Amino acid sequence: MRTIYRLLGFLKPFAARVLLSILLSFGTVASGVGLLGTSAFLIASAALHPSIAELQVAIVGVRFFGIVRGLLRYLERLVSHDINLRLLAGLRVWLYGMIEPLAPAGLELDQGGDLLQRMVGELETLENFFVRVVSPVVNAGLITLGISLFCGRMVPVLGWVVASGMFLTGMVVPIVQMRLSHQAGRQWIESRSQLSAFSIQAIQGMSDWIMFGQVEKGQEQFHRINRKLSQTQERMAKVQALGASAGLWGSGLTVWMLLFLGGQAVLQRQMSGVDLAVLSLMVMASFEAVTPLHQAAAQFEATLQAGKRIFEWVDRPNVAPEPEVPSPSLSEQINVRFEAASLTYPGRSEPALQDFWLDLPSGRRVALVGESGAGKSTVGQLLLRFRFPSGGRVLINGWDIRALRGEEVRSRIAVVSQQTTLFSGTLRENLLLAAPHVSDEDLWNVMEQVELGSWLRRLPRGLDTWIGAQGEMISGGERQRLALARALLKPSSLWLLDEPVSGLDAETARTLLRRLWQYAGSRSILYMTHYLAELETFDEIVVLQNGRIIERGTHMELIRAGGWYAQAWQFQRSLLDEGELLH
Repeated sequence: MRTIYRLLGFLKPFAARVLLSILLSFGTVASGVGLLGTSAFLIASAALHPSIAELQVAIVGVRFFGIVRGLLRYLERLVSHDINLRLLAGLRVWLYGMIEPLAPAGLELDQGGDLLQRMVGELETLENFFVRVVSPVVNAGLITLGISLFCGRMVPVLGWVVASGMFLTGMVVPIVQMRLSHQAGRQWIESRSQLSAFSIQAIQGMSDWIMFGQVEKGQEQFHRINRKLSQTQERMAKVQALGASAGLWGSGLTVWMLLFLGGQAVLQRQMSGVDLAVLSLMVMASFEAVTPLHQAAAQFEATLQAGKRIFEWVDRPNVAPEPEVPSPSLSEQINVRFEAASLTYPGRSEPALQDFWLDLPSGRRVALVGESGAGKSTVGQLLLRFRFPSGGRVLINGWDIRALRGEEVRSRIAVVSQQTTLFSGTLRENLLLAAPHVSDEDLWNVMEQVELGSWLRRLPRGLDTWIGAQGEMISGGERQRLALARALLKPSSLWLLDEPVSGLDAETARTLLRRLWQYAGSRSILYMTHYLAELETFDEIVVLQNGRIIERGTHMELIRAGGWYAQAWQFQRSLLDEGELLH
């Protein structure tokens, strides 16, 4: 019920439109009932050969209800689908607004296909919540009440017969149908999500499957998931067909009972034969509002499961919530300080970072070095406010990072991460993400800075070249340098560089790093790497191992100390001299 109440809450902004739609739907069915009722009266009365004057009202009534029914049906469809589309648009914006603060830490364990299914598939399921669930139920209740009272005024027992028949057909049958389809509805939602997730993984990893000869195995897995989805859909279709059949039987039996008891009432002169004909056709027309409820029952179960999956997603706790009170504004130049910062990732016993101290005032350059998994990227996640430290503090301009808005922090930092994300679009569109209003001249200049000027001039369409999804039409090194170009374009006072030259050969990497340090000017730099070249000009080098600081100092101080850094630097230098170090 909590899920239902929450879904109904989305209709509150459209309360007036919802009421209008329900009234129009009621008017449409009522017009159909009136049309058949007046038609029955006209035909049955005409058999008694009255004067034409006695039939004038019925003749006008048939014309009136025929015209009004078509008009109301059009207006009802117009209003209800307007509500539907507005509701869907609002749901999309709401859902994005709910999941955006969770990224990336709160979504890292979710499969991309499952996220896509919840963003698209589940919302499309909720699209029909009003038109096929809420409105039909309310309309059926109003019609049942109205026709039962109308029949009961003539012969009370007929009112009870009609009410009972419509209740059984419109309430009991759908409830039984929902019970039967409950498991199938949940499995259908889950299977559809699994198929979506697997399809995305298969498309993204197709080349690896082909290289390792696992295409047939992937096809078998795809067919297995698809068969499960098809079987679930078949079970749901059978239950829905059973509900439709039961609805037809219910309407037929109700009319039969009405004719049987009404015939006795006619013999007892409680009503006329014309009245019985009118009531019979009016009741048949009234079932137009009740028989679709088996579809509402099927749609309700799917809607309920889709709503549960979406709310289950958005209700998860945010690992880095925004402050409740307005946060202070930061100046353009920021000073960063880590005080005994520690972090343990969920599901792990060993801390990824512990007792980490670091001062990064404006203009200072610090390098974090160490083996993979030493905790370098964890420092970046804390600085970007993607996570909060489980112990200690992270301060920016003296403010605890918990008191600052994520947007306020990240707007001052230009980031190059290990995993470069390029969007399906042109080079220009991907570069303008960092600075939407820069000129083409600025774009060409920054491409020169990252050693891509000559490459760009060889492209037939230049900055308008399409690079494909995830930049698949360009090389890994070119993707990495485009990420650097975006960082250079962003107006920021601090560069956070996490393995920025990991896809480049050693010589290009050294050349590019020298250019970056010159271009940085007065910016602060936090450089995370296990490639120990071009660190001589840094103010401090911090060596991490298993999340702890084991050494710190300048390049020459660490070389003289003869510890981990000196040994690693000597080893990499020997490989570079031999021409073997490709990074």
